[in-house]
Amino acid sequence: MKGSIIPQSWRSSLDELREDIAHCVDRWLQRLKPEDRAQGAQALTTDFWNESFLPAFNGPRMNVQENDDELVVTAELPDMRQDEIHVDLDGRLLRIHGQKEESREKVRGHAHISELRFGAFSRVVELPCEVDQARTVAKYRRGVLKLTLPKTEQAKARKIKVQYLDN
Repeated sequence: MKGSIIPQSWRSSLDELREDIAHCVDRWLQRLKPEDRAQGAQALTTDFWNESFLPAFNGPRMNVQENDDELVVTAELPDMRQDEIHVDLDGRLLRIHGQKEESREKVRGHAHISELRFGAFSRVVELPCEVDQARTVAKYRRGVLKLTLPKTEQAKARKIKVQYLDN
């Protein structure tokens, strides 16, 4: 599989572009009515920022799993510091964003492949149900961010007893 090689001299320009795009998306989402933001974010993730369009700009890879009582979101964020990761929750709209600083190690020679990503990143997803923001827990360990988002009582599945009536 042939990968793209980005010259080192372009890296800072691309990081600035990535950051500018993330800020533009944030401003655009803020202009939408709150009830339309989730739909706008979904349009970005499914229609505009799909895998075939500039993969270098994609945010972290994520899993969103649901059980009876909670949602569990995991995101790959390798080698991040606590001050570099931010999580926002606006209704059902979850945003994981931040900035990964480039290592300032002196490298001897020149790179043949340079795929490690640095700079601003952002990922917005619409959650499948309402969650209790006050009881949400975020933990980071070994390059994985894990969010546990308890469902609201209204969002939990309920069993409905069926009454049988005589005909």
